[in-house]
Amino acid sequence: MKMKRILSFLFALVLISSILSVTAFAASASFTLSGSATVTVGNQVKVTVKLSSTEKIGSWRFSLTYDPSVLEYVSGADSGGGGAVSFADSSDGITSLSKTVTFRTKKIGNTTVSVSSAQVVSFDTVSNMSVNTPSKKISVVAAPNLSGENLLSALSVSEGELTPSFVDRTTDYTLSVPYETTSITVYATAKDNKAKITVSPSDALAVGENKIEIVVTAENGSKKTYTVTVTRAQSELAGNTVDLDGTTFTVAHDPTTLTVPANYTETTALYGEKKILVFSSPRDSLRIAYLFNESSGSWYIYNEAEQSFSEYLAVPSASNTVVLLALPENLSIPEGFLPHELLVGEQIWSVYKAENSKEEGIWLVYGMDADGNCDFFYYDEALATFASYFEPAEDTEEAEAKEREINKLQSLLNESESKADQMEIFFLAASAIATLLLIFLIIALVVKKKKPKENKEKKAEPEKKAVKEEMLSKLEKISESIEYDPTAQAPKRRRARRTIEEIGHKDEPIPPQMPTEESATEKSEKKEEKREEKREDPYSGNDMPTILR
Repeated sequence: MKMKRILSFLFALVLISSILSVTAFAASASFTLSGSATVTVGNQVKVTVKLSSTEKIGSWRFSLTYDPSVLEYVSGADSGGGGAVSFADSSDGITSLSKTVTFRTKKIGNTTVSVSSAQVVSFDTVSNMSVNTPSKKISVVAAPNLSGENLLSALSVSEGELTPSFVDRTTDYTLSVPYETTSITVYATAKDNKAKITVSPSDALAVGENKIEIVVTAENGSKKTYTVTVTRAQSELAGNTVDLDGTTFTVAHDPTTLTVPANYTETTALYGEKKILVFSSPRDSLRIAYLFNESSGSWYIYNEAEQSFSEYLAVPSASNTVVLLALPENLSIPEGFLPHELLVGEQIWSVYKAENSKEEGIWLVYGMDADGNCDFFYYDEALATFASYFEPAEDTEEAEAKEREINKLQSLLNESESKADQMEIFFLAASAIATLLLIFLIIALVVKKKKPKENKEKKAEPEKKAVKEEMLSKLEKISESIEYDPTAQAPKRRRARRTIEEIGHKDEPIPPQMPTEESATEKSEKKEEKREEKREDPYSGNDMPTILR
């Protein structure tokens, strides 16, 4: 009995020992954090995370959390920032690892960096190890002998006046600007030239209130924040409403709040007696306005001439973006197409269907492309793409034969016109040559006719001269042979002239009666007597022709 009790005690002792040994040798991992505990504000601080394990580590994942108002993450983690950084990786069996994270201190104060969301997996058993999640305290203090001056000595803006007037310890100001002012510039000067000034963006003022913060950071890291509340006035375009099918819409007036389609430019248009904000497409093909109410908003096409709004349906595709438009009154549907309606998603399109088209899902639409060109376009329903419209070609043998016949006739017509042009040129040239030849012939005949006449006249002149000299010689001889009788009655002058004419027109003058021969002495005496008689006679006959003396 006693032996049984001893054996039972020994068995229980062995069992308890085995359980305790399993618990003692269970896999575990631990984290430790190290680094500076006190850091001067504005400087960097490094925190080192070390992971150790009793077994090989297969993978790990953990995070470091911190106060982002005191610390600013710089580097060292796999990812993160803004209050938490993360680490995650795997290995082929390591037992420890170390990671160092760098932070920059932002302000004076105490903060904590802690391990969180830790998970370490054993390489051998592929099971999670038990882990701890330690923390590290960091104290951010002011640097010795550094200035803590963080006030401004001056504050002003590029447009308008601050209310109230600037006082260095007054941190809140207001400013009102007109709608046309979309940005302002803030001018701030710190009292300490070692202090740093940062100003929040002020280049995109929205209509209404806009808060601009001016932060002054002293040399020792202490900060002072000044706030300027800028109120931008409403536009004169604001407040316009439109009634469409019993629903009231407001016309958007602030372009900074709109996503405007590409290539559209801002402008205004008249709606009744008021101006509204619209956007013009390339080439000013159409104008659009954004209308909205409490539940929805959308772009609409605005027709200023008709003071009307219609749905703006821009259909993007891989090839082009087309805005579907209503067919203008001055255009008609192309021949061979009929009006049709196509349901695309939840919208109904006005399209045109070809009567004898062999293609399925190809529609004709009227719209405007991205360049502002308004025309008909083909829409491929399957590919959701647009293509330029072109007149369909006739695809029949009769049309091809007709076209060949027309081409043949055209060719013959062109050939005949070419030949006619050549003949016309030939006849014109021949006529010109004939005209020139005729002119030359006439000139030659005239010249030839004048030359014989001139030659004959030239030839006749010596002959006439010789005949005249011969006649004068004969008359001289006759006159010398005639004896002059002073007592004889002088012949009448008419008879003398008639005798001269008769003599001048006869080839051979009639020879007068020859006198009897006398001696030279007698002739000489008679001549002397005649001279004396002439001297004595007052009428000597010198005024008469030789033949009459």
